[in-house]
Amino acid sequence: MAEKFDEFMDEIENDIRQEKWMSLWKKYGTYVTGTFVGLMVFAVGYNYWQSHQQDHKEDISHKLIMAQEFLGSGNVEGALSVVKSLAQEKNTIYRGLAYLTAAAAHSQEGPNKNITEALRLLTILRTDKNMEPIIQDMALLQYIRLQMGEQASTQDLLKQIEPACEKSRPWFYLAAELKGVLLQQLGKSPEALTVFSELIKDLKTPEGIMMRAQIMLQTLQSH
Repeated sequence: MAEKFDEFMDEIENDIRQEKWMSLWKKYGTYVTGTFVGLMVFAVGYNYWQSHQQDHKEDISHKLIMAQEFLGSGNVEGALSVVKSLAQEKNTIYRGLAYLTAAAAHSQEGPNKNITEALRLLTILRTDKNMEPIIQDMALLQYIRLQMGEQASTQDLLKQIEPACEKSRPWFYLAAELKGVLLQQLGKSPEALTVFSELIKDLKTPEGIMMRAQIMLQTLQSH
């Protein structure tokens, strides 16, 4: 596992040094956001099981975890089939996780790939005023990741990500890292340097983001 992670980081570093910023986020953006969505699903499901909530909530938890397991094994059709029944769920956390899972499924390569549908689901989540911030911001990050390198204006994406970059927001560190990448895409190297420098100075920055920020900072400083 450690060996695979080292190869993963080497590939990221190589892309950064070649300034393949879009390629970088297309390669590991899915991994990063997908991992966090999966962790949220398992955490929520496990907590409900542990507290012995009513059968209905236990059933939803089970379905969400099953959908994540399907995605992990490459069974996109199975994942979509499971979350389809949760689209009208009243509980916003569960409904949000179901939409995030469906969007992730539609983003994967294969016959069920449908970026338009993925973006539609993510837009619903990120614009829903009743949705919890932890779901709302994750939807925003996934939306921006899918739009990078496509038809979308990088300047517009930068504007959209600003609310998630507030220190009090649940995915601040992921959002700040992505903001730095967008700034670099716009040729705003000094501003990108500031973003990555602040991430490095912050002792609470997650290890993976810290490592990537250090590589990005070194690369920007060498130019």
